[in-house]
Amino acid sequence: MTANEPARVAILGSCVSRDMIQMSLSDMTRVPVYVARQSVLSYYHPATDNKPEHPEFPHPFQLNSYKSDVYGTGLKQVLIAEDIDLVLIDLVDERHGVYVSPIGEVITRSIDGIPTGLYDTLTDWDLVEFGTPEHLVAYSQQAEMMKDKLIEKGLFEKTVVIHSPWATHLKTGEEAPLSMGKTADWANAILPSYWKIYEDLGFTIIKPDPDTILGDREHRWGRHPSITFLNFTIRWPNRFAPTWKRLPPTDENSCSLAVLVSGERRTSAPLDVAL
Repeated sequence: MTANEPARVAILGSCVSRDMIQMSLSDMTRVPVYVARQSVLSYYHPATDNKPEHPEFPHPFQLNSYKSDVYGTGLKQVLIAEDIDLVLIDLVDERHGVYVSPIGEVITRSIDGIPTGLYDTLTDWDLVEFGTPEHLVAYSQQAEMMKDKLIEKGLFEKTVVIHSPWATHLKTGEEAPLSMGKTADWANAILPSYWKIYEDLGFTIIKPDPDTILGDREHRWGRHPSITFLNFTIRWPNRFAPTWKRLPPTDENSCSLAVLVSGERRTSAPLDVAL
């Protein structure tokens, strides 16, 4: 990446990462790879032998995400992409768990698939819920595999895990509503065990300011506690950019993503950075 080129960002996660980039750093980034609605557990565990029929999805993006999940190609899309400068990982789409077939095939229980009745057809598959010991052990194994493959492609040093807790309250002071029957307290009790997996494996982790994790009735995706805090934190990649230690600042007043922050004002500071 040079001073005149936007950073190429690959996302393994959800709209949390996508919106963070598009709404906060859109003038300096491109997102050639966006892998959403897919659990880490489905990577390289295709459900091609016993896959159900494709359900009817209202949007091509949802169908494409489903196909990627069924064929287990989520991580592969990142590994085969060219000239990736940054890989972002978040855990939002893990929240509904996965279905596992008797022979070990995996399908993510996604927010898109639930309304279609897709999972009602998986009668001999087991639901492995997020936060259970079985899910945590499998996730740890997959995260280690991810690290190895990212290292092979020279991407591990460019990978950042977003420490994104759920919002417990709205900016009005009201309690955040449930997300598909799940509370923020439920998620926030489970997530630290997963972030520790990444920490123990040596991944770079960035955290938002806890005071900014608030929901908003006016958020583009509604009041869901897992995503609504973004209205308050769309600038924190700028403020926290120097903590992306794999993308180090060249001096105390600039950072490698060409962002100079002063309060809420952001100005461009082009740099020639070798990644």
